[in-house]
Amino acid sequence: MPAARRVSIRAAHISAAASNGATSAHSLDILVVGAGIAGLATALALHKVGLKVRVLESASSPRAEGAALGLWSNAWRALEVLGVADTLREDHLELKRVEIVRGSGETLTTFPFSACKVGATGQEVRAVKRAALQEALAAALPPGCITYNARVVGVSEAAPGQGSAVSSGAGVSVRLQDGREERCGLLIGADGSRSAVVDHLQLPGNTYSGYIAYRGIAKVDPSTIGLPSDTVRQIWGNGVRAGMIPLDSSSVYWFATQNLPASMGAPGANPGLDMRPASVRANVLQCIRGWAWGLEQALDSTPDADLSCRGITDRWTLGAVGSGCVTLVGDALHPMTPNLGQGGCVALEDSVVLARTVAQTCSSRAWTSMGSAGQTAALSASLRSYEQERSRRCLPITVRSNLMGLALQIDNPLVCTVVTSKPSSQPLDILVVGAGIAGLATALALHKVGLRVRVLESASSPRAEGAALGLWSNAWRALEVLGVADTLREDHLELKRVEIVSDAGETLTTFPFSACKVGATGQEVRAVKRAALQEALAAALPPGCITYNARVVGVSEAAPGQGSAVSSGAGVRVRLQDGREERCGLLIGADGSRSAVVDHLQLPANSYAGYNVPASMGAPGSKPGLDMRPASVRARVQQCITGWAWGVEQALDSTLDADLSCRGITDRWTFGKVGGGCVTLAGDALHPTTPNLGQGGCMALEDSVVLARTIAQTCRGDAWTSMGGEARAAALSASLRSYEQERATRCLPVTVRSNLIGFAFQMDNPLVCQARNTFVKKLFSPVHFLDHTSYDCGKLPVLGTGATTSN
Repeated sequence: MPAARRVSIRAAHISAAASNGATSAHSLDILVVGAGIAGLATALALHKVGLKVRVLESASSPRAEGAALGLWSNAWRALEVLGVADTLREDHLELKRVEIVRGSGETLTTFPFSACKVGATGQEVRAVKRAALQEALAAALPPGCITYNARVVGVSEAAPGQGSAVSSGAGVSVRLQDGREERCGLLIGADGSRSAVVDHLQLPGNTYSGYIAYRGIAKVDPSTIGLPSDTVRQIWGNGVRAGMIPLDSSSVYWFATQNLPASMGAPGANPGLDMRPASVRANVLQCIRGWAWGLEQALDSTPDADLSCRGITDRWTLGAVGSGCVTLVGDALHPMTPNLGQGGCVALEDSVVLARTVAQTCSSRAWTSMGSAGQTAALSASLRSYEQERSRRCLPITVRSNLMGLALQIDNPLVCTVVTSKPSSQPLDILVVGAGIAGLATALALHKVGLRVRVLESASSPRAEGAALGLWSNAWRALEVLGVADTLREDHLELKRVEIVSDAGETLTTFPFSACKVGATGQEVRAVKRAALQEALAAALPPGCITYNARVVGVSEAAPGQGSAVSSGAGVRVRLQDGREERCGLLIGADGSRSAVVDHLQLPANSYAGYNVPASMGAPGSKPGLDMRPASVRARVQQCITGWAWGVEQALDSTLDADLSCRGITDRWTFGKVGGGCVTLAGDALHPTTPNLGQGGCMALEDSVVLARTIAQTCRGDAWTSMGGEARAAALSASLRSYEQERATRCLPVTVRSNLIGFAFQMDNPLVCQARNTFVKKLFSPVHFLDHTSYDCGKLPVLGTGATTSN
């Protein structure tokens, strides 16, 4: 990612400019040529520091051309300074991740923007309609600031002694197409890379990059074409690329690039590009025909007025490029290819840096004492300094963007295969049973290491049951690897301490989580809504990954020699309630401790923990069992806590019936290998645990990372590629047993400790309870009870290598 640089107009500069309102600073008449993004932003920045500015625009009305542009954190910092950031945020979705895929439908990689650290605030990315950005900037300017129908066709500068850029306003003359002449003390060219101001400065022409870009805005809900509302999707082909970016709930910005010779694609070429909408539409369709990902639907949903096409060019310019009191901003100064999405971003940076430079020059005490020639020389020197500063910032980005485009536009099929290839992990078809926390996290981890995975869920829609769960540092490490940690942090409070009290109102002990050292970062604890966690995990999966109404009722494995878990995909068969049959090379049960996959592995049933309700009432499956009606649940809770302090009754009264739940607490102490062949487990299916340490969900998230890493390490490399089907099945089976052994070593001690703590806390003998409270009050230390949260699940392999990354 391009490095982001903080830009600001310091308050001191603003106040200095304002306080000098009656000084010669305001005799500096400034003209900006071009009412595009760079021109309007520059005019607004100059206006904010108290300088008089006018904008000349060749069009007869505000510009409407252009589709959209991506704005990254560096752009949003500039927009904050300009005062229009919040206006734009209201109407444009924030994007959280990038997904890179092949046209054929294969996902190459996915990574969150949160992995790109850009300071304390993190990365902010949104695609913004060009028209909306221009409208927001123009609306913040004073009335009458923009003059339309004012096409600049010539520029001239007064020779030294013939006019001062400041005192007379005659330093620069601008000739308009209609014969009028405008004069100013400072001229800023913001009318693109092919303009009269650029021609006046005799800059070289742009260089054609060898490909063109088609762009459009589809009038479609992103979800209807399988595009998550927070995801940038790039689709790579041979000499052709495309991308789709959600703008809001009803529109998607898309682009497609195509290699074309200079005789057709370069600006000004003859015969050049056919820009008629029907031709543009036909050309795009020819590029993407047969591709997955909803591209054709996006094209069909794009009005003719929102289609555009242009050749991609740039100019590598180093150092100061202006002359006297003439300078440039935006594409006029540093035209670049769009491969890093930085053209508009650095144009917004220009506006702030230039305004600050001019304000610093024209607001100083030395300025007011200068003569006209001195002011002209000082202003010219400051403009050259601005151009040097922007060259050092923008040229490396321009070069990097060009080289990235060169690599991504390669059309040699063999080279493209190498660039986009992934190690031979297929055709390992993986099924995960259960779209709860463990199942979704496991599917996401497998997806992140490039493996194909499907999730079968018995419910007809995403699960909504369950209240919340506590996530400790070990869970947040796993969520960082999965790329959804920051999304969840935004909506859930961080917890700093535990307070243990008695039912009589006495505080027994309080301790901060900071006392529980878990590495350099310290302890992180938050309670997270189960639904929010499941939604975040599901949103990060590719479209169509989850199949609902798919209740698994039976599992069978092919006997050796009858089917290979890898080569034929027939190693494991899954029978659904509706009679369908699914086949896979690897089956992962993540549907809880009472499920068809657990039954297939013939694991012992869970043991009821006996929390003060006899097994005949509280144990799962008991008769008559628990009355689960909300009124009954509410009455039982009320009976337990009547007379207690601490606001517990008020919390109960404020709880909706739909948010009440009740279940018997159980666990299973299982050690070692529990799977069979190419069938394994994750989450509660593997290690059901009582909730007394808040580790059930945490260890399920750990499972997902450890399991995905284990499988990826097995299914990569020359040894795997050279194996036959049965040898692959044997290697995979051995790695799954290793995973189960590793997880048992980790989870069984936590399960046992959680059970024993619950046993101690649930005692109902008054004397024993009094002794327990005295122990907690005087001797209890949390350090030894929370050391399990220091566990680190590790990283995931980088696609195509044996290295690891936190993604």
